Amino acid sequence: MPNPILLVNDAGHGETPVPSDALLKPGDVLNIHNSEDDTQRPAKCVAVAPVGVPVEYAIADQTGTARPLMITNPAHLLRIAVPSQDLVSWAKLRAAKLVFDGRDSPASRRYLIDCRHYHSPTQCNIIYTRDTGHHSSGWWKNPDFERCYHLSMSFVAYERGQAHALPFDKRIGAKWATAFFGSDVDMTWIEPPYTEVGKSRDVYHYRLFCDEAWSPIKPRGEVYSKDWTPSGWKSFSDLHGATPEAR
Repeated sequence: MPNPILLVNDAGHGETPVPSDALLKPGDVLNIHNSEDDTQRPAKCVAVAPVGVPVEYAIADQTGTARPLMITNPAHLLRIAVPSQDLVSWAKLRAAKLVFDGRDSPASRRYLIDCRHYHSPTQCNIIYTRDTGHHSSGWWKNPDFERCYHLSMSFVAYERGQAHALPFDKRIGAKWATAFFGSDVDMTWIEPPYTEVGKSRDVYHYRLFCDEAWSPIKPRGEVYSKDWTPSGWKSFSDLHGATPEAR
């Protein structure tokens, strides 16, 4: 009697948990830029493959189907870009050279140029500076807001020498902010785009306020609170009026 033929149709079922620090989760939708016709179209994340797990196994496990017999060479898989700690370290060194007080000068212009960075894997434009003068210039009444580490971020794709502004990616933005500020990230003040240029580029600002030694602090009260304002201090508007007509 001939031996029976054993047919194996799949590799069985398994389990591939989604990493807790994954930038995307199954079901998330993101925009994909098509360089051929310069359009963006939505794409849905089907599964997340941890390092070392074949993507076919991750898709099968996270969609409730059997694993296939054949798998792709892991070297050919697309990997989601993450922030670079080397860039963060370099940016902090550049920022430590000076402080920016908002006034225009050759030195401040050079400083802002030196503090600009672009990370092509995440398509993130970054400006990281040390800012000062928010209170002493007469802008904000509360001295707790005098100085801060200032992280500005926007996203842009470069195709054939042309820059294409992308919507702000909150997931990657959060990853970059955490890379820069570590456990102090929960004390950051986040500002959405305000100026027309900022809105056109979808620039977000993360500020971590500091004391005189540049140690992070959580400011007391609001920027216009005078509870901790030195006696006799006056803001610009106190001295010159709040409108051009009043000046």
